[in-house]
Amino acid sequence: MRNSKGMRIYHNFIKPHEGLDGKTPAEACGIVVNGGECVGGLIQNAAQAK
Repeated sequence: MRNSKGMRIYHNFIKPHEGLDGKTPAEACGIVVNGGECVGGLIQNAAQAK
């Protein structure tokens, strides 16, 4: 199974999880992502990270 950085970002920052009472893993850790512009920034930063 291929795991892209974009999918990891989606899973960890955007997708709510039932096991976390509807929060994303990031929200459960205190990281809040608001709106589509932040999502684009997350993806851009991850693409540039080595």
